Amino acid sequence: MKNKNNKIHTSRKTMLIGFIIVMMLLIILSMISIKAIEKSVSNLRDVIEINGNHLYQLNKMHTAARERILTVFKIVSVDDPFIRDELWMQFNSFGTEFIVSRNDLYNMPISDEIKQLLEEQDQLTQPLGRIQHQIVQLAIDDENNVAKHLLFTKANPLQTQMLQFFRKIESNVENKNNQALIGANHLNWYAKRIVLLASILITLISIYIAYLIYKTVNQSENNLKEAQKRAMITLHSIADGVFLTNAQGRIEQVNGVAQSLLGLKSEKIVGCYLDDVVHLYSEHNLSQRIELLRSNPHINQVKKSNGWIFLQRNEDELLAVEYSISPVIINQELNGIVVVFHDINEIQKLHKQLNYQVNHDELTQLYNRRIFEKQLIDTINEVKRYDEIKAWLCYIDLDNFKTINDTAGHLAGDQLLKQVAQILLGAVRNTDYVARLGGDEFAIILRHANEQEAKDTAERIRFSLEAMIFEWQSQEFNVTASLGLTNIDDDSDNIDVPLKKADEACYTAKKTGRNKLCYLGNVL
Repeated sequence: MKNKNNKIHTSRKTMLIGFIIVMMLLIILSMISIKAIEKSVSNLRDVIEINGNHLYQLNKMHTAARERILTVFKIVSVDDPFIRDELWMQFNSFGTEFIVSRNDLYNMPISDEIKQLLEEQDQLTQPLGRIQHQIVQLAIDDENNVAKHLLFTKANPLQTQMLQFFRKIESNVENKNNQALIGANHLNWYAKRIVLLASILITLISIYIAYLIYKTVNQSENNLKEAQKRAMITLHSIADGVFLTNAQGRIEQVNGVAQSLLGLKSEKIVGCYLDDVVHLYSEHNLSQRIELLRSNPHINQVKKSNGWIFLQRNEDELLAVEYSISPVIINQELNGIVVVFHDINEIQKLHKQLNYQVNHDELTQLYNRRIFEKQLIDTINEVKRYDEIKAWLCYIDLDNFKTINDTAGHLAGDQLLKQVAQILLGAVRNTDYVARLGGDEFAIILRHANEQEAKDTAERIRFSLEAMIFEWQSQEFNVTASLGLTNIDDDSDNIDVPLKKADEACYTAKKTGRNKLCYLGNVL
């Protein structure tokens, strides 16, 4: 009996010791798993915070650089000196903001790769800054044409290269975030295996404790997923429109910029399929719809737009945008998609405006000599290629323009040139090209016209100018012009041949009494 009691006592002792060992093992394993998860979440938060600070400074640099080049566009596009002075102050302010943000970024802990990219970017920033200052100074000195040319040919390409470095740096930060996510997932996987091992080793007595551990792990997993979502949204939501979708492409969250881009409230967007709400069109063909997610069902890496496309805001408004698509991958499975749209509408408008100004005469809004000569080359090539196509070149030189200029002043002369330009445009077809070559000299390319049509058009212009009475400050002036008309044939090897023939014909018309049309050497 004593032996039995001893055995029972021993068994109880063994069970107690075993239970205590199991409990201690359970507690140790639980602490290790909880610590691993906490470390994973803590590491992820640290990476998000550091990369968030990096992205914040990069965004300030990016915004300052973008706003600075926009300010340069505006400076060369305005004539008011007071507005230009205000823009000059903004230009310097954005430059200072860029330098301060850059220095703040350098003072942060950054990788050698990011530091090298910043140093390479500096090699573009310095010459770009000098060119921008030169452009602004030219604009202030009223050298707008030179400033626009320098902006279009020098500053704009350098600006594009510098912005590419921003994208490289942001991509580098994104890779760091992805590495942090992979590491956090690895620690999470390790913690799960420990919990699984603990559940095998513990007895029924430890079920309650195992449940608590499972609950803790589950909560930590949810926190980790939320941290991952916040990391991806933070990474791609810098001053841009952000759409967060599930793996099937249905929108779960949008930011305020995205709502503004679509002109819709979030309740009209959330729950819809992305391609059903966001209507995109090719820049070259507005009837061609672009679908981002339906055309890419298996997204496993970041994809960015090649150039810009149109986003339809409402029935009659299109915005120029760039986009990026980033998958959110958890445990090697697609968990969601982040789609970011960057509004470049203002840049596109300024670009079109600058192109127009480069190709048109500032006073009359007709084509200038540069674009006229290009169109003349194209017309010569077209005539050589197709025998049935006929084209004509008409020179127009106002008679006694200097007299009006000297009598009434240059403002009167400018107003007269504007009215003459409108008469010329009204006398030709939409397929013809009208240009001001300089001073009071104009030229017209009559395309796809036979001989009689060309003569009738030239005579109609001469008669319209002859019938014109120019009034200026209670004064009236009669306006006439001498015209030279010549054909553009396949014997024209270059633009010099038809230009010379038209100029000689115009000179003949002026020499024989003015207010005449000279056609192929014959005064009509």
